[in-house]
Amino acid sequence: MLENADVAVWQDLFTSIIEDADSNILLLDDEFRVINLNPGFYWIFFETYGIELKKGNSILESMENFNAQLTHEWKERCITALSGTPIKVEDVFELEGRKYYWEIHFKSVTRPDGSQIVSVFSRDITVRKAYQKKILENEANLRSILNTIEDSIWLVNTAYELIDFNKEFFRKYKTAFGVKLSRGKNILDLLPENMPELQEMWRVRYESVLKGRTGKYFDTYLIDKDWRTFETKTYPIIENGKVTGLTVYSRDITNQTRTEDLLKRQNEELSKINA
Repeated sequence: MLENADVAVWQDLFTSIIEDADSNILLLDDEFRVINLNPGFYWIFFETYGIELKKGNSILESMENFNAQLTHEWKERCITALSGTPIKVEDVFELEGRKYYWEIHFKSVTRPDGSQIVSVFSRDITVRKAYQKKILENEANLRSILNTIEDSIWLVNTAYELIDFNKEFFRKYKTAFGVKLSRGKNILDLLPENMPELQEMWRVRYESVLKGRTGKYFDTYLIDKDWRTFETKTYPIIENGKVTGLTVYSRDITNQTRTEDLLKRQNEELSKINA
């Protein structure tokens, strides 16, 4: 049995940990009364809702006059936590014309006497949300650029899985091999099974570029019943000095090669005439 002095020491230590924590912390009993809260939770609740939480007060009664809908949501969350199911939610609120986002965790803990406590941890994820939005915007811009390029582009990771591709590669691949591309699939498995030589050729190419080497190749494929010639270049994707994948850029040079062949034949004919 702990002495009273020991209990007081542990209580002081517990209070100190709560007050110094980076997260905003609130502890409720099974009747939704405030057991303890740190300054972070106190101030964010006060600034957001104008509600001054105090130990012993019912958080639901304190919120009822401010927002009945919010009160209902918090009650449902706490009841869910008390049932033994931890939950995580995101709340958004507006303060001085700016939106703030909070990630809130609800979890129940059983005391030695059998009663339950609901612990509520919240943290500001506004900056993370802003970065996520920026990343999505950048990704949308990049995809728009990729899809306006008339040449084929695709990206593969070190496990030969297709990371991404543009519309032109998707269209040409389906026309040439009758295969619909899908992200996350092994690019080698997406080649026709009846073309083992083609699979091996591309496996060697991918393996080479994953070792950090660039490559340049010329291939001919049957596209729309027409034999087309492509110039293909491979580049390693390097992050922090380590190869994490590769990019393939392929352009149709059929018209160029046909023009070169025509000029070659014409020059040969002229040489014969001159001779």
